[in-house]
Amino acid sequence: MRPVAALMASLAVAVALALPGTAYVQERVASPFENAAEDPSTIRLATALENMDKALEALEPQASAIRADETLSEAVRRERLLELLSREEARLDDFETALADAVRRFMEGQNATPEQILRAIEINRQHMMTGVVERFVTGWTPRARQSGEPV
Repeated sequence: MRPVAALMASLAVAVALALPGTAYVQERVASPFENAAEDPSTIRLATALENMDKALEALEPQASAIRADETLSEAVRRERLLELLSREEARLDDFETALADAVRRFMEGQNATPEQILRAIEINRQHMMTGVVERFVTGWTPRARQSGEPV
């Protein structure tokens, strides 16, 4: 199973936004899921992320062709890419559900209020899912950025 350290760091940022801004809380959420390898919700999240990555990777040849088609307007290109992405809605939903569960479990461990838990879940959902969609539509990946590939 691939490491989820970067994902957990992103979760930490969004969780911190949902909790009161005390120094203790900010320090505490800097390393969420300390026993991530043993936490069932984190394992489920990592599995859902891996499955989603594989699904998006399989769509990439078609997505690249759409992105490269200069006869399409930007709006039509985006529409077609979103339509292509919708084929993997079940995997995206699995990831979103696993993400919500991991955030909920973490926030409960922080003795967060129900309102804080819901806010953290929503912040994470918006942050992660928007990122997934935009990266798919634009073709941007950390690997592409590091290698200097056009995006």
